[in-house]
Amino acid sequence: GGSKGPALMTGPTDGRAAVAVEGARPVGGLSAQSVPRLSERHERVIRLVAVLALGFAYYWIWWRWSSTLNWDVAVFALALVAAESYRVLNATLLTLTVWKLRHNEPPPPPPGRSVDVFITCFDEPLQLLRRPVIGAKAIRYPHQTWLLDDGKRDEVRAMAAELEIGYIRRPGNEHAKAGNLNHALTVTSGEFILQLDADHVALPHMLDRLLGYFTDPTIGFVQSPHDFYNTDSFTHVVNDEGHRLWEENRIFFSLVQAGKDTWDSSFFCGSCGMLRRAALDEIGGFSTMSVTEDMETSIVLHGRGWMSRYHGETLAYGLAPASASQYHVQRLRWGTGSMQVLRKMNPLRYPGLSWKQRLQYFSSCIDYLDGLQKIVFYLAPAVFFLTGWLPVSVADDEFLLRLVPYMVLTLLSFELLSRGTGWLLLSERYGMTRFFTYVLALAGYFRRKPVKFMVTPKGVADVPFRAYAPQLVLSVILAGSLVWAVIASHFGWIRYADGWTSAAIWVNGAWIVWNLYFALSVVHQSLQSRQQRHDFRFVETLPVTVTALDASGGVRFTRMATTQDLNALGLSFRASEPLDEGTRVRLPLRRG
Repeated sequence: GGSKGPALMTGPTDGRAAVAVEGARPVGGLSAQSVPRLSERHERVIRLVAVLALGFAYYWIWWRWSSTLNWDVAVFALALVAAESYRVLNATLLTLTVWKLRHNEPPPPPPGRSVDVFITCFDEPLQLLRRPVIGAKAIRYPHQTWLLDDGKRDEVRAMAAELEIGYIRRPGNEHAKAGNLNHALTVTSGEFILQLDADHVALPHMLDRLLGYFTDPTIGFVQSPHDFYNTDSFTHVVNDEGHRLWEENRIFFSLVQAGKDTWDSSFFCGSCGMLRRAALDEIGGFSTMSVTEDMETSIVLHGRGWMSRYHGETLAYGLAPASASQYHVQRLRWGTGSMQVLRKMNPLRYPGLSWKQRLQYFSSCIDYLDGLQKIVFYLAPAVFFLTGWLPVSVADDEFLLRLVPYMVLTLLSFELLSRGTGWLLLSERYGMTRFFTYVLALAGYFRRKPVKFMVTPKGVADVPFRAYAPQLVLSVILAGSLVWAVIASHFGWIRYADGWTSAAIWVNGAWIVWNLYFALSVVHQSLQSRQQRHDFRFVETLPVTVTALDASGGVRFTRMATTQDLNALGLSFRASEPLDEGTRVRLPLRRG
């Protein structure tokens, strides 16, 4: 190793050493093959229902605009129908995206190619950082592993030396993660770059599965799914009885990315992706115009004519946000970056993109408008009860005759298009969770000053009030509107159309209950998400011998026990006899 200018770079003692790990198996929210594969018959049924649902949705929205608006409360009526129009647009874009999923199978990896594995880090705990380093070293295909330390910590440099990998430290921190990666490109030489975040642990065959794609000289980068091993995270839903596991990113990585790939528009996601150095050199490295360097770099590469592929197999496991506060930090960064990309690199006008890529990138950017749509839908029934305003002027039976089939077809289409990855109630819960964060992210479109890159926190995390304040305030408004309606109606302050037996009362009342349920469930989930441990504990039963020690370290007695869960910092166990609190114990762990 050596130095280059004021930056620090030390080389690996044995950068091409590899250790094979047998019996690797999925542990997170996705299966190893994460992209659903259904029979052609099932796919035809899904597409038929999707077409019927979209056809009725277009009729519904045309009827809403042309025949139902109550112009006496124009602002309220227009806000609601605009939100409904956005929903139809979103449904159209989702249907087009996932109409067909591409299932790629790569060629064998070509021998003798040079690969650099980059692990970017900033302030992550050393115990967490050791795992991706050890995992990267164990990748079987010959490569060099580099730790890109933007935190400039001597203990990280010492760990890199201990684990015999390369260490790179740059002067300054300009452009955050993108700048860190760009500096590393100037002091390394591998033909291909595998990028891993500081919490992603690669499986030994990761390069074997990704490198073959690059035998096609037009391929600039390949992305694989993000999967997560901390199944107690804020984004995981575990059903122990049904042996089922769901994670909030599942729809994107199992469905959307595979669909975008059929449009030649799958994009780099910042980690678990592999890039051709020649492609990066052609565009001057990773793009630095926003805080989402991954999608931004993808747009530039696609604009230059480079192609991408999505490999729908889990090849690394990382950490999902453990608490509500970590979740909002991550989603705010993504949303803010997307808004910056929309303003600075408008995909509809960016030179070199195909019409398919323009549509897909635009769809990804405007997804964050969902926050505004959700606010309208959450508050609309409350506005009705608080004011008596009815945004539609049409007979109850006419309205319900169209509303019921529209909702049934929309929900059925979503469930079928999701192909088992999207559960309606869970999708609604997380929509409620992030709606206000998405609204805040929209400010990124108007900000001219540089936005600070916020690393998603790891380790112990509390839950500040702001993490669930929007849902709590919304709950108060929703419940208060019902109480107000009863009081206002009793005293004659507001006369609701057709009284308490009208469809408007019952539809809006059911709508209030639906929204209130999800708002309160998010408050509860957020309060329960406080992470008290520094690290996730794996459920594992291992036989152990517990030796109780006295004050001088001598043996007092020995008991048989089994572990219940454990990590590198601690464990819980069940012993054959009670042990007093405060007893010092020794537990040798024999790991397979």
